[in-house]
Order: sequence, then structure tokens, then C-alpha cells
Amino acid sequence: MQEQQVGTGETGRRAGVDYFMSNYHRQALVMGMKIIDQIVLLFCFFMAMAAVSQDIDPIRFAQFLTMRIKLVNFLLYLIFALFWYLNFTLFGLYHSRRFAPWRSDLTDIINATSLGVLTLFLISIIFHISLATPGFLFLLWLYAASLTFTTRLTLRLVLERIRRCGVHVNNVLLSPARWMAWWLWQGPTRRDTRSCWKPGT
Repeated sequence: MQEQQVGTGETGRRAGVDYFMSNYHRQALVMGMKIIDQIVLLFCFFMAMAAVSQDIDPIRFAQFLTMRIKLVNFLLYLIFALFWYLNFTLFGLYHSRRFAPWRSDLTDIINATSLGVLTLFLISIIFHISLATPGFLFLLWLYAASLTFTTRLTLRLVLERIRRCGVHVNNVLLSPARWMAWWLWQGPTRRDTRSCWKPGT
């Protein structure tokens, strides 16, 4: 009787540890997605700014590039980035979307980025930001929506490939370097969806 209770307690502890580790790795994956989204936003911001630079006075644009980052400008961008993150959270882009169709991802990304650009438009009206022209806002929305959907679709395909190999995503998070080494070692002509190498084998 006592041995049975000990075994039951040990099983419960293992289940608790497994749940904790699974939740931990899920949070790590979500945090990585949040960081990537902010990098994409910053990259698209500068891409849109460079694209519309020909429509801006060259002297004023050069002064904009060489000016020191003022505290007000930095705070305004932080506010914009915060609203961008909240919009993505509002549309459930940081929840598990494993069984959701890719069209659902595309729709939510378009809605989230559209609301984010609208937020920037309102900020530009309140604080008189001359850079936020209609052309700049459109390009920012186009770049951000396209690149965000591309990164999400790539991540979805990679995770599906890993699951098809019979490997839990948590194991990949524990050893990403080994998976990258395997991917490079296979080469484009040796990769086959029917044969997968598992870390630790």
C-alpha cells in the first residue's frame, strides 16, 4: 500500500514537472515571436522611410537621419511599439494557432497591422509628425503585413515538419544548434520528408 502511494506521488511529481517544462517552452516560443515581431516592425519602419525619402526634402531628410535621438522621439516610438504589441495580442496572434488555417492568420495579421498603422496615424496628428505621410503609412502597412505573414508561415511550416518527424517541439527548443547542424548536413538533395534525424540519436 505504501509502495503504491509512493509510486502515485512520484507519477504526480513527474506530471507536474512535465507540465511546467511544456509551459516554460511554450512561453519561450511566444517570447521569441514577440521579439521577432518588434524587429520586423523596426525593419519595416526604416524600409518605408527609405522608400518615401525621394518625396521628402533631401536637406530635411538628411537632418532627420543625422539628428540625435531625442527622448520624446524615443518615447513616441515606444508608445507605438506598445500599441503594435497590444494589437497583435488583441487578435490572438500570440495564442496557439496550430489548427487554425493560414487564411485565418492572414486575416488577423492584416487587421492587427491595419489597426497599428491607424494608431501611428493618430499619434502623428496629435504630435505633428511630418514623416507619417499617407505614402509612408501605406508602405509601412504593406511591408509589415507581408513580412509578418511570411515569418509566421515559415514558422508554421518548420514546426509542422518537426512534428512530422515525430519530435516534440520542446526538444527542438532545447537543442536548436543540433537541428541547424542536421539541416545543413542534409543538404537540399538529401532532405526527405520520410526520413528525419532526431536530436540525441
